Amino acid sequence: MSMFTRTFLVLALSVALAACGGRQRSSDLLTDARAAVDGAADAERCAEAEYRAAVRLMEQAEQAYADREYDNARQLAEAARAQAERAREIAAANDDCDRQSDNQQAVVTVLDPTPTRQAQEYTGDYVFSTVYFGFDSSSVSAEAGSTLQAHARYLQENPSVRLRLEGHCDDAGTSEYNFALGQRRAAVVRQFLMELGISGERLSTLSYGEEMPDRSGDENRNRRVEFVASE
Repeated sequence: MSMFTRTFLVLALSVALAACGGRQRSSDLLTDARAAVDGAADAERCAEAEYRAAVRLMEQAEQAYADREYDNARQLAEAARAQAERAREIAAANDDCDRQSDNQQAVVTVLDPTPTRQAQEYTGDYVFSTVYFGFDSSSVSAEAGSTLQAHARYLQENPSVRLRLEGHCDDAGTSEYNFALGQRRAAVVRQFLMELGISGERLSTLSYGEEMPDRSGDENRNRRVEFVASE
């Protein structure tokens, strides 16, 4: 066997193993996400919009997996799982709904690729204001930049606080495009904060695409990044 042939076979095997690993990891994430969405079904009556968004994200994740788009499937599965937990939190906070006591516990999930410890509920008084973007844009405006500078100052003074950056879009374009745009917006905000001295290990990102429109009905407010803090 020639050196060229051996090199080619090694490369081919490496690619095959990488694909297999990506498929298995995606499958595991889909299983976890599906369990979270199914477990949040009791929240549908009290947090219908949030639960429906979790279901739609889960459906997109499963379709992406079927299409062998494993990276996209993993991101969508993470978004579905986080959205299911959000639906449970909102339902648990709704005093007008009757649920079993085991559904009262709010769960905080931080989707960090390298988590170092269990996240705790954020109890600070500081409000991490939402930042907004222009139509089809992931550029940070001057107003958004001022807001992010204030966030960075608080984070520097409170090193135990971590943030999940959640990207959102309006419904112009396809759901796939909007999911990617939401991810770009979250990534741009993360980079902005890192350039202000905040460690990337404290900042995770998540995209909801068009699945969680602002309750005001204002399209401009759909183009945003929201912040979920934990300690």
